[in-house]
Amino acid sequence: MFTQENQVNQNSKTKPTRYIIYARISDMGGREVSETSIPMQLDQCRKYVENNGGEVVQVIQDEGISGGTLKRPGMQRILESVEEGSDEWDCLIVFKTDRLSRSLKDFLYLFEYFYSKGKSIACVSERIDFSNPVAKASMY
Repeated sequence: MFTQENQVNQNSKTKPTRYIIYARISDMGGREVSETSIPMQLDQCRKYVENNGGEVVQVIQDEGISGGTLKRPGMQRILESVEEGSDEWDCLIVFKTDRLSRSLKDFLYLFEYFYSKGKSIACVSERIDFSNPVAKASMY
């Protein structure tokens, strides 16, 4: 039997956040398990997603490319999918903000762009999750 209480309970259920993991190492980064290795970044991001009840829907990597530019194949795929509307994620997660970009200007551009498209960013090591409304508000 359908009641108003059932309606409230159904409306309060939210679907899990869908994450895309982005990992990057520069030419100077290591492929072995170290602080900036791809395997370590992926492992830490997956743990974060699991601990927060989310779902990993895609993993994108850029290896051997500087974070000083957004002209990286993986990053361009992410940006193009958002622009085309073919993306299936809610939050882009990185291990550390410098894995996303070494440029504050580019980081802020990505933040604004993703926000305008209903997306957010999370950074594991800095414990930043802009999918949280309070964290979003702190940026303005």
